[in-house]
Amino acid sequence: MDSSTAEPTCETKCESAEQPIECKLYRHFAADGVLLYVGISLSPTYRLAQHRASSDWFGQIARVEIESFSSKEEALAAERMAIASEKPRYNRAGTVLNSEVDGLIAQVREELRHDTDVMLICDELERRLIKPSRTEYMREYMRNRRRAERAKQ
Repeated sequence: MDSSTAEPTCETKCESAEQPIECKLYRHFAADGVLLYVGISLSPTYRLAQHRASSDWFGQIARVEIESFSSKEEALAAERMAIASEKPRYNRAGTVLNSEVDGLIAQVREELRHDTDVMLICDELERRLIKPSRTEYMREYMRNRRRAERAKQ
């Protein structure tokens, strides 16, 4: 794919400005409200066309929600939290990671169940990597938004 047809990335900068272009987080929903997919892009419309060409689940999309972030890092953090807490049906990377981590934690729990420190570590890993709550997601999201607002001032 040549540079004229490649999707713009979240690192792209405006030619006439010092500020990075806003990076967008998008969510695709089915008609029944089930979250199908979460991703980030500078151009969710362009990305939607890519999903049409390459995703078996494209025909299920009934609604798209888009949030803007002032940096790629902020968008990536929100994407990770959304995948972990909202569990979209077709995000392979997030679900594979979570199931692998969940399996490893279960194995460690079984093998070292008498070690209280290990159990506490496993609890913390599950809390942070497997089951972040909607409240934690919203706290992180609001911290990032406030940080972005302060950076603009």
